[in-house]
Amino acid sequence: MISVLRQEWKARKHTIALVSAALFICAAIGLPLGTLGADSESRLPFYGLFVALLVISALLTVGCVFFLPLLKGAGNIGNDLLSDRGYLLLSLPKQPVVLFAGKMIIGLAEFLIYAVPVFFYLTFSMPLAGILHSAASKSYGELIRKIYYSIFIEQFNVTISVFFTAIAFFIFAQTVVNLVVVLYRSFMRTRKASFLMIVFTFIAVFIALKTAELLSELIIPPVPDNAPMPADILLLLFTGCFVVFSALYFFITILLFERKVEI
Repeated sequence: MISVLRQEWKARKHTIALVSAALFICAAIGLPLGTLGADSESRLPFYGLFVALLVISALLTVGCVFFLPLLKGAGNIGNDLLSDRGYLLLSLPKQPVVLFAGKMIIGLAEFLIYAVPVFFYLTFSMPLAGILHSAASKSYGELIRKIYYSIFIEQFNVTISVFFTAIAFFIFAQTVVNLVVVLYRSFMRTRKASFLMIVFTFIAVFIALKTAELLSELIIPPVPDNAPMPADILLLLFTGCFVVFSALYFFITILLFERKVEI
């Protein structure tokens, strides 16, 4: 396992450094703009357009943080299995379970390296803080302190739950992608393979989410009207479902890879 982790990190470290530098540059540009935009609408012309562009850029950044390591990172076995060097995976002396797990661990590490700094970048650069909290009269510094006080003190248990749920969901997403790729190599050798891969991806995700929803209805007691749902318990339940289905899909992927995949 150590050798797999070392080699996968060696192959990805330059890309990780490049993407991290790009995120830092975006943050260096966004932080002063966010500070100006949070204080007062009168400080910036075309404030609505500025806010729209900032929201779009934030969504694109979050999307890249998730989809880049998922689809192009080490954890996506399709980058190798579907390419001309796919035959090498079948000739490596490493057991498939070790190879797949090592790739997914580096993929998860890449996701966290991107996601943790971006979380802090976005909380500091969003001028929407005043709008979202209906506190336009407060200064930028006061809004930031309020946000972090809520995240790390008032709602700290929810923050921890969100963190572990995000990790569990990314691992789950990796196993779904790898399962669909191995299914393609095992059975789906048709012209409609791309469509079928999308369908199988949807089914795999839907089953896990639906299971978590049904379990939440059985386990979490009914809450009174207008009462908040226990977010930390709900997130913990979804985290557990993601972990269980990740293990199940991983086992199926390894089994198919060993018995059905041919290059």
